[in-house]
Amino acid sequence: MIRDLNLPGLTAFAAVAEHGSFVGAARHLGLSTPSVSQALRGLEERLGVRLFNRTTRSVTITEAGRALLARLRPALDQLEGAVEAVNLFRDRPAGTLRLAANGLAADAVVLPAVSDFIAEYPDIKLDITIIDGPIDVVGGGFDAGIGAGALIAKDMIAARLAPDSRLVALASPAYVQRHGAPRTPADLHAHNCVRWRMPNGGLYPWRFRIDGREVEVEAGGSLVTNNIPLMARSVLEGACVGLGIESVARRWIERGRLVPLLEEYALPWSGWHVYYPGRAQLPLPLRAFIDFLRARPGAA
Repeated sequence: MIRDLNLPGLTAFAAVAEHGSFVGAARHLGLSTPSVSQALRGLEERLGVRLFNRTTRSVTITEAGRALLARLRPALDQLEGAVEAVNLFRDRPAGTLRLAANGLAADAVVLPAVSDFIAEYPDIKLDITIIDGPIDVVGGGFDAGIGAGALIAKDMIAARLAPDSRLVALASPAYVQRHGAPRTPADLHAHNCVRWRMPNGGLYPWRFRIDGREVEVEAGGSLVTNNIPLMARSVLEGACVGLGIESVARRWIERGRLVPLLEEYALPWSGWHVYYPGRAQLPLPLRAFIDFLRARPGAA
């Protein structure tokens, strides 16, 4: 009987299986972790089988759980599709849209559109997390991620939001006047270059196209930081040379506050994309957000 299905427990089970943790499942479902644990425990008691083996450090699905998931996932997808089909009759998409965005991507394509999007879709609640590092859309409980196309995992579906650009060396006119402009990438060894420390602890490499090949060069410098706004400020104020994405820096270049350097050696940079797990039904708030961003001037 339908009333005996324990849909909350089945939904919690599928979310834990998909995200590999109770925390990720709870974030995805918009519930507390104890609520997810309680719902799953109730389902296991009703079925009389253990669906997950739990330790303090891991959650692994059992053979019985795998058998249930194989039949359950298509059914839940159909249920989600049925709900979305009903939502098509609404005047406007509604609900919470959870996004994770690279900081530069957020600054370039998301933040300029937020005010207009909220005005256009007042029933959608935007929940945006900025992550300057690898983004785990599924494990983090996000509906979608926003970042550079080349860094997107192969199992994601991606939609382009902005054209491709270039990685260029940048400096302020004052810096160039004091120290001169490098003529080749090798000259950067004698310049004060700001370096970005990546989330894994390593320094982001400075690479250029030299004689048709991608080559990493040694960049000298007295400033290392993991904070992108601090990097930008050090370059804008004439303290350092920076390596940046040309499309992101364009507004400062057009205002005369930054000068692109070594342009003939610049590497291509894949444009910003929004990406999400492949599912039969795309949530209406996400579809509205993608269409809205792609319709703005400058989008691809």
